[in-house]
Amino acid sequence: MRKTTLIVTGYYAFIFMALGAFASYISLYYVHLQLTTADITWLTTMGSVVAILLQPVWGTVGDRARTKNQILLMALAGAGLAVWLFPLAAQSLWMLMLAVVVFYAFQCAVNPLSDTIALEQSAKGLFQFSRVRMAGSVGYAIMAAVAGWLFSRNIELMFPLFSVFMIGAWVLAFFVPKVEGHQRGKPKVNPLIMLRNRNLVVIYAYSFIISTTLGYFYAFQSVYSFEQGISMGWIGLGIMIGCVLEPLFILLFNRMYQGAGIRSVLLLVGMIAVLRWILFAVGVNQVTYLVIWALHGGTYIILYLALAEFVAKHVPAELRAGGQTMNAVVMGASRVAGSLFGGLYAAAYSLQSAFMVCAVICAAALLVLYKWGKINKEQPAIGIHGDS
Repeated sequence: MRKTTLIVTGYYAFIFMALGAFASYISLYYVHLQLTTADITWLTTMGSVVAILLQPVWGTVGDRARTKNQILLMALAGAGLAVWLFPLAAQSLWMLMLAVVVFYAFQCAVNPLSDTIALEQSAKGLFQFSRVRMAGSVGYAIMAAVAGWLFSRNIELMFPLFSVFMIGAWVLAFFVPKVEGHQRGKPKVNPLIMLRNRNLVVIYAYSFIISTTLGYFYAFQSVYSFEQGISMGWIGLGIMIGCVLEPLFILLFNRMYQGAGIRSVLLLVGMIAVLRWILFAVGVNQVTYLVIWALHGGTYIILYLALAEFVAKHVPAELRAGGQTMNAVVMGASRVAGSLFGGLYAAAYSLQSAFMVCAVICAAALLVLYKWGKINKEQPAIGIHGDS
Protein backbone atom coordinates (compact mmCIF):
# COMPACT_ATOMS: atom_id res chain seq x y z
CA MET A 1 0.00 0.00 0.00
CA ARG A 2 2.83 2.42 0.91
CA LYS A 3 4.61 1.63 -2.36
CA THR A 4 1.45 2.39 -4.35
CA THR A 5 1.00 5.68 -2.49
CA LEU A 6 4.58 6.72 -3.26
CA ILE A 7 4.23 5.81 -6.94
CA VAL A 8 0.96 7.68 -7.42
CA THR A 9 2.23 10.64 -5.41
CA GLY A 10 5.33 10.83 -7.61
CA TYR A 11 3.21 10.47 -10.72
CA TYR A 12 0.98 13.40 -9.76
CA ALA A 13 4.03 15.50 -8.92
CA PHE A 14 5.45 14.88 -12.39
CA ILE A 15 2.33 15.64 -14.42
CA PHE A 16 1.75 18.87 -12.53
CA MET A 17 5.40 19.88 -12.72
CA ALA A 18 5.00 19.52 -16.48
CA LEU A 19 1.95 21.77 -16.38
CA GLY A 20 3.79 24.24 -14.14
CA ALA A 21 6.43 24.60 -16.83
CA PHE A 22 3.85 25.13 -19.56
CA ALA A 23 0.33 26.28 -18.70
CA SER A 24 1.09 29.60 -17.01
CA TYR A 25 3.78 30.62 -19.50
CA ILE A 26 2.54 29.61 -22.94
CA SER A 27 0.81 33.00 -23.37
CA LEU A 28 4.12 34.74 -22.64
CA TYR A 29 5.73 32.51 -25.27
CA TYR A 30 3.15 33.82 -27.73
CA VAL A 31 4.05 37.37 -26.66
CA HIS A 32 7.71 36.45 -27.20
CA LEU A 33 6.73 35.56 -30.78
CA GLN A 34 5.14 39.05 -31.04
CA LEU A 35 1.62 37.74 -31.56
CA THR A 36 -1.31 40.09 -31.01
CA THR A 37 -3.93 39.77 -28.25
CA ALA A 38 -6.37 38.50 -30.89
CA ASP A 39 -3.90 35.84 -32.06
CA ILE A 40 -3.33 34.70 -28.47
CA THR A 41 -7.08 34.59 -27.93
CA TRP A 42 -7.62 32.26 -30.88
CA LEU A 43 -4.71 29.99 -29.97
CA THR A 44 -5.82 29.56 -26.34
CA THR A 45 -9.42 29.10 -27.40
CA MET A 46 -8.47 26.48 -29.98
CA GLY A 47 -6.73 24.36 -27.35
CA SER A 48 -9.85 24.38 -25.20
CA VAL A 49 -12.11 23.55 -28.14
CA VAL A 50 -9.96 20.53 -28.99
CA ALA A 51 -10.20 19.39 -25.38
CA ILE A 52 -14.00 19.72 -25.35
CA LEU A 53 -14.36 17.69 -28.53
CA LEU A 54 -11.91 14.92 -27.65
CA GLN A 55 -12.22 14.47 -23.89
CA PRO A 56 -15.55 12.58 -24.19
CA VAL A 57 -13.88 10.30 -26.74
CA TRP A 58 -10.95 9.58 -24.42
CA GLY A 59 -13.35 8.95 -21.53
CA THR A 60 -15.45 6.51 -23.53
CA VAL A 61 -12.34 4.70 -24.78
CA GLY A 62 -11.06 4.47 -21.20
CA ASP A 63 -14.34 3.00 -19.94
CA ARG A 64 -14.34 0.39 -22.72
CA ALA A 65 -10.62 -0.50 -22.68
CA ARG A 66 -9.20 -3.57 -20.98
CA THR A 67 -7.49 -1.18 -18.55
CA LYS A 68 -7.68 2.60 -18.31
CA ASN A 69 -3.92 2.61 -17.71
CA GLN A 70 -3.25 1.59 -21.32
CA ILE A 71 -5.08 4.65 -22.60
CA LEU A 72 -3.35 6.93 -20.09
CA LEU A 73 0.08 5.75 -21.28
CA MET A 74 -0.87 6.63 -24.84
CA ALA A 75 -1.98 10.13 -23.83
CA LEU A 76 1.18 10.79 -21.79
CA ALA A 77 3.48 9.73 -24.62
CA GLY A 78 1.55 11.77 -27.19
CA ALA A 79 1.62 14.97 -25.10
CA GLY A 80 5.31 14.58 -24.26
CA LEU A 81 6.19 14.34 -27.95
CA ALA A 82 3.67 16.82 -29.36
CA VAL A 83 4.94 19.72 -27.22
CA TRP A 84 7.98 19.89 -29.51
CA LEU A 85 5.71 21.07 -32.33
CA PHE A 86 5.50 24.53 -30.72
CA PRO A 87 9.13 25.60 -31.28
CA LEU A 88 9.08 23.95 -34.71
CA ALA A 89 6.01 26.00 -35.70
CA ALA A 90 7.16 29.32 -34.23
CA GLN A 91 7.45 31.14 -37.55
CA SER A 92 3.88 30.54 -38.71
CA LEU A 93 0.56 31.28 -36.98
CA TRP A 94 -1.12 28.51 -38.98
CA MET A 95 1.52 25.99 -37.97
CA LEU A 96 1.14 27.10 -34.35
CA MET A 97 -2.58 26.41 -34.63
CA LEU A 98 -1.78 22.90 -35.87
CA ALA A 99 0.66 22.43 -32.98
CA VAL A 100 -2.07 23.49 -30.52
CA VAL A 101 -4.54 21.00 -32.02
CA VAL A 102 -2.13 18.04 -31.91
CA PHE A 103 -0.78 18.83 -28.44
CA TYR A 104 -4.14 19.30 -26.73
CA ALA A 105 -5.56 16.25 -28.49
CA PHE A 106 -3.33 14.21 -26.18
CA GLN A 107 -2.88 16.52 -23.18
CA CYS A 108 -6.63 16.89 -22.60
CA ALA A 109 -6.88 13.20 -21.62
CA VAL A 110 -4.12 13.10 -19.02
CA ASN A 111 -5.82 14.66 -15.98
CA PRO A 112 -9.29 13.08 -16.34
CA LEU A 113 -7.85 9.58 -16.82
CA SER A 114 -5.33 10.08 -14.02
CA ASP A 115 -8.10 11.16 -11.65
CA THR A 116 -10.36 8.27 -12.64
CA ILE A 117 -7.63 5.72 -11.94
CA ALA A 118 -6.55 7.39 -8.68
CA LEU A 119 -10.10 7.82 -7.38
CA GLU A 120 -10.93 4.16 -7.97
CA GLN A 121 -7.80 3.13 -6.08
CA SER A 122 -8.67 5.61 -3.34
CA ALA A 123 -12.11 4.02 -3.03
CA LYS A 124 -10.36 0.69 -2.34
CA GLY A 125 -8.53 2.28 0.59
CA LEU A 126 -5.07 2.34 -1.02
CA PHE A 127 -4.64 6.06 -0.26
CA GLN A 128 -6.60 9.30 0.16
CA PHE A 129 -7.08 11.02 -3.19
CA SER A 130 -6.80 14.59 -1.91
CA ARG A 131 -3.40 13.80 -0.38
CA VAL A 132 -1.82 12.37 -3.52
CA ARG A 133 -3.38 15.23 -5.50
CA MET A 134 -1.64 17.57 -3.04
CA ALA A 135 1.65 16.31 -4.47
CA GLY A 136 0.52 17.79 -7.77
CA SER A 137 0.04 21.18 -6.13
CA VAL A 138 3.48 21.05 -4.55
CA GLY A 139 5.09 19.94 -7.83
CA TYR A 140 3.30 22.68 -9.74
CA ALA A 141 4.39 25.27 -7.16
CA ILE A 142 8.05 24.28 -7.30
CA MET A 143 8.13 24.17 -11.06
CA ALA A 144 6.23 27.44 -11.51
CA ALA A 145 8.77 29.29 -9.36
CA VAL A 146 11.79 27.68 -11.02
CA ALA A 147 10.24 28.19 -14.45
CA GLY A 148 9.69 31.91 -13.85
CA TRP A 149 13.40 32.30 -13.12
CA LEU A 150 14.52 30.08 -16.02
CA PHE A 151 12.14 31.52 -18.61
CA SER A 152 13.19 35.09 -17.88
CA ARG A 153 16.46 33.97 -19.45
CA ASN A 154 15.11 31.67 -22.17
CA ILE A 155 11.40 31.05 -22.45
CA GLU A 156 11.86 28.22 -24.95
CA LEU A 157 13.14 26.04 -22.11
CA MET A 158 9.48 25.29 -21.32
CA PHE A 159 9.35 22.64 -24.04
CA PRO A 160 12.21 20.37 -22.93
CA LEU A 161 11.12 20.79 -19.30
CA PHE A 162 7.55 19.74 -20.09
CA SER A 163 8.75 16.78 -22.13
CA VAL A 164 11.15 15.53 -19.43
CA PHE A 165 8.48 15.56 -16.73
CA MET A 166 5.95 13.83 -18.97
CA ILE A 167 8.48 11.10 -19.68
CA GLY A 168 8.96 10.69 -15.93
CA ALA A 169 5.19 10.42 -15.45
CA TRP A 170 4.98 7.89 -18.31
CA VAL A 171 7.60 5.67 -16.64
CA LEU A 172 5.85 5.81 -13.25
CA ALA A 173 2.47 5.10 -14.88
CA PHE A 174 3.69 1.58 -15.74
CA PHE A 175 3.82 0.82 -12.00
CA VAL A 176 0.41 2.27 -11.10
CA PRO A 177 -2.04 -0.56 -10.26
CA LYS A 178 -4.31 -1.42 -13.15
CA VAL A 179 -7.91 -0.21 -13.26
CA GLU A 180 -10.22 -2.00 -15.65
CA GLY A 181 -12.61 -0.36 -18.07
CA HIS A 182 -15.95 -1.22 -16.45
CA GLN A 183 -17.90 -1.22 -19.73
CA ARG A 184 -15.65 -3.75 -21.43
CA GLY A 185 -17.74 -6.72 -22.60
CA LYS A 186 -20.94 -5.15 -21.23
CA PRO A 187 -23.81 -3.14 -22.73
CA LYS A 188 -22.70 0.40 -23.50
CA VAL A 189 -23.95 3.17 -21.21
CA ASN A 190 -24.52 6.71 -22.52
CA PRO A 191 -22.57 9.22 -20.37
CA LEU A 192 -25.32 11.81 -20.89
CA ILE A 193 -27.51 9.80 -18.50
CA MET A 194 -25.68 11.70 -15.75
CA LEU A 195 -27.47 14.89 -16.78
CA ARG A 196 -30.78 13.46 -15.54
CA ASN A 197 -29.58 14.49 -12.10
CA ARG A 198 -30.90 18.02 -11.51
CA ASN A 199 -28.41 18.69 -8.71
CA LEU A 200 -25.49 17.70 -10.91
CA VAL A 201 -26.74 19.96 -13.71
CA VAL A 202 -26.93 22.92 -11.31
CA ILE A 203 -23.44 22.16 -10.00
CA TYR A 204 -22.10 21.98 -13.54
CA ALA A 205 -23.81 25.25 -14.55
CA TYR A 206 -22.39 27.13 -11.58
CA SER A 207 -18.93 25.60 -12.03
CA PHE A 208 -19.03 26.54 -15.71
CA ILE A 209 -19.73 30.19 -14.91
CA ILE A 210 -16.99 30.48 -12.27
CA SER A 211 -14.55 28.59 -14.48
CA THR A 212 -15.30 30.92 -17.39
CA THR A 213 -13.74 33.75 -15.43
CA LEU A 214 -10.84 31.46 -14.52
CA GLY A 215 -10.43 30.77 -18.24
CA TYR A 216 -9.91 34.47 -18.88
CA PHE A 217 -7.51 34.63 -15.93
CA TYR A 218 -5.39 31.73 -17.18
CA ALA A 219 -5.23 33.10 -20.71
CA PHE A 220 -4.33 36.70 -19.89
CA GLN A 221 -3.20 37.17 -16.29
CA SER A 222 0.49 36.81 -17.14
CA VAL A 223 0.20 39.15 -20.14
CA TYR A 224 -1.78 41.75 -18.15
CA SER A 225 0.52 41.51 -15.13
CA PHE A 226 3.60 41.86 -17.33
CA GLU A 227 2.04 44.99 -18.87
CA GLN A 228 1.52 46.37 -15.35
CA GLY A 229 5.22 46.02 -14.58
CA ILE A 230 5.20 42.64 -12.82
CA SER A 231 8.41 40.80 -13.75
CA MET A 232 8.41 37.25 -15.07
CA GLY A 233 10.25 36.12 -11.93
CA TRP A 234 7.57 37.75 -9.74
CA ILE A 235 4.87 36.06 -11.83
CA GLY A 236 6.55 32.74 -11.09
CA LEU A 237 6.69 33.61 -7.38
CA GLY A 238 2.97 34.37 -7.35
CA ILE A 239 2.14 31.06 -9.02
CA MET A 240 4.36 29.25 -6.53
CA ILE A 241 2.59 30.89 -3.57
CA GLY A 242 -0.78 29.93 -5.01
CA CYS A 243 0.27 26.31 -5.30
CA VAL A 244 2.07 26.15 -1.93
CA LEU A 245 -1.10 27.36 -0.20
CA GLU A 246 -3.37 24.96 -2.10
CA PRO A 247 -3.00 22.23 0.58
CA LEU A 248 -4.63 24.56 3.12
CA PHE A 249 -7.63 24.92 0.85
CA ILE A 250 -7.66 21.16 0.26
CA LEU A 251 -7.88 20.59 4.02
CA LEU A 252 -10.64 23.19 4.22
CA PHE A 253 -12.43 21.45 1.34
CA ASN A 254 -12.35 18.06 3.08
CA ARG A 255 -13.94 19.52 6.22
CA MET A 256 -16.53 21.61 4.42
CA TYR A 257 -17.49 18.91 1.92
CA GLN A 258 -18.02 16.31 4.63
CA GLY A 259 -19.64 18.69 7.11
CA ALA A 260 -21.60 21.27 5.13
CA GLY A 261 -21.95 19.72 1.67
CA ILE A 262 -20.97 20.65 -1.84
CA ARG A 263 -23.24 23.69 -2.09
CA SER A 264 -21.51 25.47 0.79
CA VAL A 265 -18.15 24.66 -0.79
CA LEU A 266 -19.25 26.18 -4.10
CA LEU A 267 -20.55 29.33 -2.40
CA LEU A 268 -17.13 29.82 -0.79
CA VAL A 269 -15.49 29.44 -4.22
CA GLY A 270 -17.75 32.16 -5.63
CA MET A 271 -16.93 34.61 -2.85
CA ILE A 272 -13.19 34.10 -3.25
CA ALA A 273 -13.45 34.49 -7.04
CA VAL A 274 -15.27 37.83 -6.68
CA LEU A 275 -12.54 39.11 -4.35
CA ARG A 276 -9.71 37.99 -6.65
CA TRP A 277 -11.14 39.64 -9.76
CA ILE A 278 -11.86 42.91 -7.94
CA LEU A 279 -8.25 43.03 -6.76
CA PHE A 280 -7.08 42.54 -10.34
CA ALA A 281 -9.54 45.13 -11.68
CA VAL A 282 -8.63 47.96 -9.29
CA GLY A 283 -4.98 47.76 -10.32
CA VAL A 284 -2.45 45.06 -9.70
CA ASN A 285 0.93 45.65 -8.05
CA GLN A 286 3.55 43.37 -6.52
CA VAL A 287 1.67 43.08 -3.22
CA THR A 288 -1.86 42.56 -4.59
CA TYR A 289 -0.50 40.13 -7.19
CA LEU A 290 0.76 37.83 -4.44
CA VAL A 291 -2.53 38.16 -2.52
CA ILE A 292 -4.47 37.23 -5.65
CA TRP A 293 -2.36 34.11 -6.07
CA ALA A 294 -2.54 33.27 -2.35
CA LEU A 295 -6.33 33.00 -2.84
CA HIS A 296 -6.01 30.88 -5.98
CA GLY A 297 -6.47 27.59 -4.13
CA GLY A 298 -9.91 28.78 -3.07
CA THR A 299 -11.14 28.73 -6.65
CA TYR A 300 -9.63 26.21 -9.06
CA ILE A 301 -8.60 23.34 -6.78
CA ILE A 302 -11.85 23.48 -4.78
CA LEU A 303 -13.95 23.27 -7.95
CA TYR A 304 -11.71 20.50 -9.23
CA LEU A 305 -12.01 18.40 -6.06
CA ALA A 306 -15.73 19.07 -5.59
CA LEU A 307 -16.59 17.79 -9.06
CA ALA A 308 -14.15 14.86 -8.83
CA GLU A 309 -15.45 13.67 -5.46
CA PHE A 310 -19.11 14.18 -6.36
CA VAL A 311 -18.81 12.15 -9.55
CA ALA A 312 -16.70 9.45 -7.87
CA LYS A 313 -19.38 8.93 -5.20
CA HIS A 314 -22.59 9.42 -7.16
CA VAL A 315 -21.88 8.06 -10.66
CA PRO A 316 -22.04 4.32 -11.51
CA ALA A 317 -18.72 2.49 -12.00
CA GLU A 318 -19.48 2.03 -15.71
CA LEU A 319 -19.40 5.81 -16.20
CA ARG A 320 -16.62 6.95 -13.91
CA ALA A 321 -14.07 7.70 -16.62
CA GLY A 322 -16.84 9.34 -18.61
CA GLY A 323 -17.92 11.23 -15.50
CA GLN A 324 -14.46 12.62 -14.79
CA THR A 325 -14.22 13.43 -18.48
CA MET A 326 -17.53 15.29 -18.26
CA ASN A 327 -15.99 17.35 -15.46
CA ALA A 328 -13.07 18.15 -17.72
CA VAL A 329 -15.43 19.04 -20.58
CA VAL A 330 -17.31 21.49 -18.37
CA MET A 331 -14.06 23.09 -17.22
CA GLY A 332 -12.69 23.02 -20.77
CA ALA A 333 -15.80 24.59 -22.30
CA SER A 334 -15.63 27.34 -19.69
CA ARG A 335 -12.04 28.02 -20.67
CA VAL A 336 -13.14 28.41 -24.28
CA ALA A 337 -15.79 30.92 -23.23
CA GLY A 338 -13.43 32.75 -20.89
CA SER A 339 -10.44 32.99 -23.21
CA LEU A 340 -12.52 33.73 -26.34
CA PHE A 341 -15.13 36.19 -25.10
CA GLY A 342 -12.82 37.63 -22.46
CA GLY A 343 -10.11 38.10 -25.07
CA LEU A 344 -12.49 39.72 -27.54
CA TYR A 345 -13.80 42.05 -24.84
CA ALA A 346 -10.25 42.91 -23.75
CA ALA A 347 -9.22 43.62 -27.34
CA ALA A 348 -12.16 46.02 -27.69
CA TYR A 349 -11.86 47.66 -24.25
CA SER A 350 -9.04 46.57 -21.92
CA LEU A 351 -7.58 43.59 -20.12
CA GLN A 352 -8.10 45.39 -16.81
CA SER A 353 -11.81 46.17 -17.14
CA ALA A 354 -12.48 42.57 -18.19
CA PHE A 355 -11.56 41.49 -14.65
CA MET A 356 -14.32 43.72 -13.23
CA VAL A 357 -16.76 42.06 -15.63
CA CYS A 358 -15.57 38.70 -14.28
CA ALA A 359 -16.24 39.89 -10.72
CA VAL A 360 -19.80 40.92 -11.63
CA ILE A 361 -20.47 37.58 -13.37
CA CYS A 362 -19.24 35.60 -10.34
CA ALA A 363 -21.29 37.74 -7.94
CA ALA A 364 -24.45 37.08 -10.00
CA ALA A 365 -23.80 33.32 -10.09
CA LEU A 366 -23.12 33.32 -6.36
CA LEU A 367 -26.44 35.04 -5.64
CA VAL A 368 -28.39 32.63 -7.87
CA LEU A 369 -26.83 29.55 -6.25
CA TYR A 370 -27.54 30.94 -2.78
CA LYS A 371 -31.20 31.58 -3.66
CA TRP A 372 -31.53 28.16 -5.30
CA GLY A 373 -30.08 26.53 -2.20
CA LYS A 374 -32.67 28.23 -0.01
CA ILE A 375 -35.46 26.86 -2.19
CA ASN A 376 -34.05 23.37 -2.69
CA LYS A 377 -32.67 21.78 0.46
CA GLU A 378 -29.46 19.87 -0.20
CA GLN A 379 -29.67 16.12 0.23
CA PRO A 380 -26.66 14.40 1.79
CA ALA A 381 -26.31 11.92 -1.07
CA ILE A 382 -27.74 12.23 -4.55
CA GLY A 383 -27.81 9.25 -6.88
CA ILE A 384 -27.28 9.48 -10.60
CA HIS A 385 -30.95 8.97 -11.28
CA GLY A 386 -31.91 11.72 -8.87
CA ASP A 387 -32.64 9.45 -5.92
CA SER A 388 -31.31 10.36 -2.48
